[in-house]
Amino acid sequence: MPISPKDEYEKLIRWADKYIRHPNTSPGSAVARWRNKSVLWLRKHTPDSRLAEEFLTIPAPNHEGRGLSHGNVKNIQRALRVFLRARDLLPFLAADRQARIPRPENAKKVFVVHGHNDALKTAAARLLTKLQLEPIILHEQPNKSRTIIEKFLDYSDVAFALVLLTADDWGGLVNGPPESYNRRARQNVILELGFFIGRLGRERVVAIYEAGVEIPSDYSGVLFIPFDSGGIWQYQAAKEMKAAGIKIDMSHI
Repeated sequence: MPISPKDEYEKLIRWADKYIRHPNTSPGSAVARWRNKSVLWLRKHTPDSRLAEEFLTIPAPNHEGRGLSHGNVKNIQRALRVFLRARDLLPFLAADRQARIPRPENAKKVFVVHGHNDALKTAAARLLTKLQLEPIILHEQPNKSRTIIEKFLDYSDVAFALVLLTADDWGGLVNGPPESYNRRARQNVILELGFFIGRLGRERVVAIYEAGVEIPSDYSGVLFIPFDSGGIWQYQAAKEMKAAGIKIDMSHI
């Protein structure tokens, strides 16, 4: 039975997610096939856009064997972000996105995307609780025999996403000197940031970043709020949630 365009689109997203999450066992040849299929899909279903051409400007892995470098993974993430933009152009994908607008019972749920900074994660959860919202922190939810991606998708039906960009990794050009490397958020955090932009829309996603952390350049339109010890970030984040239609009382901060 022929696969539908929507199902093929979702399958290609799952492939990219697998390569990003398991770089050590992912062969460059598989990534090359994913790239070719993604470009063909974009050319077939978004012929009036330049998404396919933009996708092709992102470098592919230069080897076929197993094991992807940090740079390879970064480029897969960039290509995936281009691929996800097809959702804004195609009715059959836009309708699916519209169907995923949070149901009334989830109107107070806020997904907290985080790295290794437990203090900031706790502060974000405490802020949401004070605002009488329900923080969704993935590792605190029951597994119920699901894979990580299944669990993530099940709990992503929320009203808002608060993404914490903390200095957990170093990164830079492969041949660049170590002193040119930048502090970065974990790769899964960047991927989940892109996921929620695609699922909820940019107006329902806010990123809080630590000083010195590299800000992703491909997420135009997303609000990035600097973390500060005085707590101004809390007011800014709450203001954005209220602007997105979430009913909160700012006096609770």
